[in-house]
Amino acid sequence: DKATDISDELTSMQKSVESAVAKIHSSPTPGELLLQQQQQFTEEVTSMTRPHAIRRLEELLSKKQSMDCVIYLHCMRKRWKGDVFGSSEEDDIDALFAIYSKYLVYRSEGVLLCIAYHGHNLSEVHNRLMTLNVTLRSMLDVEEAVYHEMVSMSLSSLS
Repeated sequence: DKATDISDELTSMQKSVESAVAKIHSSPTPGELLLQQQQQFTEEVTSMTRPHAIRRLEELLSKKQSMDCVIYLHCMRKRWKGDVFGSSEEDDIDALFAIYSKYLVYRSEGVLLCIAYHGHNLSEVHNRLMTLNVTLRSMLDVEEAVYHEMVSMSLSSLS
């Protein structure tokens, strides 16, 4: 069993998105290129379903195309306001972080995602998870022993 730590990947994505959000929000007037992208992305989003839109964001985030991702998010938010895409530009980073976290978790089997805010003590959560792990392992060991006993009895009755 191998544990996978995705915190570095999430931190990198978050910093990239924060940088893109800062660039977009700090610009007093959007440049012509940005306006063209917004128009193009808005047209694309009108033909998307909600699941397809989420997959598009996941794809852009995985390719580290944060600027495009934020612009797409704004277009998607206009279509699906208050949904997973957030309610305002203040939600940009949190919405994309949530979408990408879920993507990373679902692309791998047996991944548990724990997100903690800076300064929180995770020792109680750790203790509960360890207790749960021991309990589940014990239950699986019992089930495995019962299975082997049943197989052994079946094989001996065939002889």
